[in-house]
Amino acid sequence: MDDRGQHREAHTVRAAAHEKMRQAVLCAFCHVIQTTGLPPLEVLGLAAAAIGAVYKDVAAAHQGSTGCPCGWDPQAEADIAVLHGALAAETASLPDLRWLKAAGKA
Repeated sequence: MDDRGQHREAHTVRAAAHEKMRQAVLCAFCHVIQTTGLPPLEVLGLAAAAIGAVYKDVAAAHQGSTGCPCGWDPQAEADIAVLHGALAAETASLPDLRWLKAAGKA
């Protein structure tokens, strides 16, 4: 497989993984909204805190001599900047969702 084919395959895998993560977070978000009545921004804050907690757990598993063989060396400040950039990039052009039917009460 040439470089273009590998790049295309990597992009396809990443896009599928992105969609799977988006759907999982959206499902959890909707469940929390429906079962708690908390406002959407508060629930989004909880989701962000959960991502932070997952980062902390995964980073801890990659520290020291018992770390993962994948080679990732967590650098909290730089990694958080990458996560912040990903959030900013996803929200840079928010779609108009006013046409969607509300799924519940928020």
